[in-house]
Amino acid sequence: MRAVILADGDPPAEALLDEFLHGADLFVVTDGAANWLDPESRLPDFVLGDLDSLSDEARHRIGPDCIVELTGQDDTDIEKAVRFCLGRGASHIDVLGALGGRQDHTLAAYLLLVKYAQTHITLVGSVDSIRLVSGALRLRVQAGSTLSLLCLGSPATVSLSGVQWPLERTVMSPGTRGVSNRAVVKDVCVTAHEGYVLLCYPHHSSIETVQP
Repeated sequence: MRAVILADGDPPAEALLDEFLHGADLFVVTDGAANWLDPESRLPDFVLGDLDSLSDEARHRIGPDCIVELTGQDDTDIEKAVRFCLGRGASHIDVLGALGGRQDHTLAAYLLLVKYAQTHITLVGSVDSIRLVSGALRLRVQAGSTLSLLCLGSPATVSLSGVQWPLERTVMSPGTRGVSNRAVVKDVCVTAHEGYVLLCYPHHSSIETVQP
């Protein structure tokens, strides 16, 4: 089951949102993000959060049956939305609108990838997508595409093949190593033998989990 979360950061382009909504089983919007949804676009299945930013116009357009108030300051509206989607059976979650805007919310979104490392969560930005790798993934991209690996936290042992600058059981520490690599073939393999890394890659590249 695939879910799409629209968060109240920098609004994504309508075309990008429409692409990710195509075939999505569940569409959840956090609080004020509902205010700038195009009235002609797909209505969300649910709007949730503390609702302090939701306009009266958006409330009327969406309807009370689809609005879920979740209060509390222990977590962000994005994390509330992630838990909500997981509780409804989502196995893959694409989050749009989480990057940009307030920097604390952006950083919190990155850290969600670590907290929910066993869940397939992707942060979708205006240029590329970001997900956490803990294990092995095969990424299908166009040759020449730019992708990056970044260590977030403790050092990670990583292998990367199918790129201009491959890695073989290389220990990566937090820093800038791994930024702006380039795919030389369509199939790129990423393995985090120990620890985890963030993978930045072009939108709509296909990803599958493989045995390392």
